Amino acid sequence: MNAVKDKIRAMIKKETAEQRREKLDELREKKLKDKLSKDKKEKKEVLPEEAEKKKLIKNFSFIFVLFISALGLFYGASISKESAQNKYQQQLEANAKQMLAAQLKQSTQILRNKTSNFNYILKDAEYIKHFDSPAWQSVLKIELESRLSERAVVEIIPADFTSDDIIDHPEMGYGILSLLNELKESSSNNSDQSMKIEVHKAKSKDARLLFIQKVTYRDIELKKDVVIGYIMARLPLVFMKKLIKDFKYQSGYIEIVQLFSGKASVLVKRGDSSLKSMPLVVSQKMQNTPWTFKFWTAEQLIETPVSLLWQAMVFLGLGSLSIVCALLFLIVTLKNISSRQNITLSETTRKKAKIPAETHDSPDVIKSEKVTDLIFTKNGGVSVQGDSNKQYLQSVTDKIFRAYDIRGVVGKWINAEIFQLIAYAIAAEMTEQQQTKIAIACDGRNSSPELVKALIDALLESGIDVLDIGAVTSPIL
Repeated sequence: MNAVKDKIRAMIKKETAEQRREKLDELREKKLKDKLSKDKKEKKEVLPEEAEKKKLIKNFSFIFVLFISALGLFYGASISKESAQNKYQQQLEANAKQMLAAQLKQSTQILRNKTSNFNYILKDAEYIKHFDSPAWQSVLKIELESRLSERAVVEIIPADFTSDDIIDHPEMGYGILSLLNELKESSSNNSDQSMKIEVHKAKSKDARLLFIQKVTYRDIELKKDVVIGYIMARLPLVFMKKLIKDFKYQSGYIEIVQLFSGKASVLVKRGDSSLKSMPLVVSQKMQNTPWTFKFWTAEQLIETPVSLLWQAMVFLGLGSLSIVCALLFLIVTLKNISSRQNITLSETTRKKAKIPAETHDSPDVIKSEKVTDLIFTKNGGVSVQGDSNKQYLQSVTDKIFRAYDIRGVVGKWINAEIFQLIAYAIAAEMTEQQQTKIAIACDGRNSSPELVKALIDALLESGIDVLDIGAVTSPIL
């Protein structure tokens, strides 16, 4: 037994020296590599937990960027839609102004046709010459009423009228007096500037359309135009409807408005009045009248065409795609985190399944950091593969070699490596004694199969014939 023990020690010593030289060479190479790639190696030596945290930070950062991009794209879609709608509104407004201008032109022509009757009278020199004659005034009134038709009523007002005369007249009043004073103070003799057109008493049942024409003649001696009187015609308000009679109902809604004491009053209207609730309205004043034409186009009921919203749709599509990608990436990341937690839990459970080493203080136990654990295998056996350093082996030989046998705790003092060294020593002893055959048996312990295999492999490697009789009792061996 002592011979085997001495040979094992010699083999360990020899192997330890060789290993020491190899380790020195490895250390030199390692230091050189560390010096050349220090920064790179530090990155590679990051702990798994830190690497996992960095990966999670990158993943969540990417998800955050996707969400921010989606918000930006949605904002771009909103801006593009608003821009397209504004562009469409501008187009509608331009079309509405064009339609209103055409309608205003037509209405102006209808009104001029009516006022041209006054010009016809004024061009007749006989009427001007005998304007102050009651007989001629009667003839003028009849002819002008006939031309104006519409149940028109014509009044002749002298140039030297007084305020009381107008105010006290049952068909006149302060409104007509104001118009007459404006004409009286006006120095222009232009046909358009010498006539006042206005709706009188618009909010009452006596509402009438007034035409007041200033009548002048050229005084050759004074070399200026002299006012000789005024012609006033009152027409029923129904005439106003003729100004917009050709307006098409499907085009929208139109109304003619006149201000009375600062408040607008609708004189006549035509079309779909529900369009007044729409935001787009264009207006234009009729020349030489106090009337304003307001127009609401029916085109604004039509939604903004898709052809103008393509850019907004592209932004919306990209934003939706970014949201979907962010959600998918988030789901994958959360699944990875869950899988990682399951793996960590599995590793913890497996570590708890390891057979704990002896913790009691005993003279047979040597404290060492290099201790091999017993790990349960799938077939119910025990793995004794472990990591043992040379200093540990030297200490083990003093503890496992007893007076009459070799014994120790498997996983602490006995493992496959130690059994191989014992086999090499036994083979060396047998060779010296010219023995070439040996029988090997084992008991029923879980560690026996692997230890027997290590022993047999080492003996066979050393040239010894081995008879393995399996698990038997000691007397049989």
